[in-house]
Amino acid sequence: MKTIINISIIFFWLSGKIVAQSVVFKPLKLDILIGIGASKYNVNPLFSIEPKYNIINNLSAGLRWENASLYNTTDSNNGTLRTFGPSGTVNSLIVTGELYVWDDIRVRPFVGGGAGIYFATFSMEKSQAVAKKLGFMIRGGVQIGHFRIVAENNFIPEEAYKLDYLTIKIGTTIGGGRIKK
Repeated sequence: MKTIINISIIFFWLSGKIVAQSVVFKPLKLDILIGIGASKYNVNPLFSIEPKYNIINNLSAGLRWENASLYNTTDSNNGTLRTFGPSGTVNSLIVTGELYVWDDIRVRPFVGGGAGIYFATFSMEKSQAVAKKLGFMIRGGVQIGHFRIVAENNFIPEEAYKLDYLTIKIGTTIGGGRIKK
């Protein structure tokens, strides 16, 4: 009985903390980022959009869409493709989470990760096919006001080709600022 009472006290104490913290920042925000991505094959620009919801001050959940041109482009030689394997772009749709390291209002370092679907284009004999692969990513960065710098490592399991890639992005966050009282 004593254990149940202690657990109940801790639960209600934490619930009060979560409710009290959730009113410091606006709950909805949108990250718009540009940057570069580096794979085994290429280094090229990329674009990313991620709507998010602040669960509490230090924790947010979101959905990231990213378009990155990271793989060798195939070129033709008398109507036949010279290269096989990944070519062109990879699009990803990933459920994400971020944990902000401390409560500083202006400078907020964070770590996070996510998992989802990667759509990679592959060259075949004389055609192209889009492969849907489950993958995951880890990220770290810092948010200074509405300015954001992020480094991400994306892992896409594939037996035949190395599809993993690293990105470095900068951008802005629209919304999600401090609630003025």
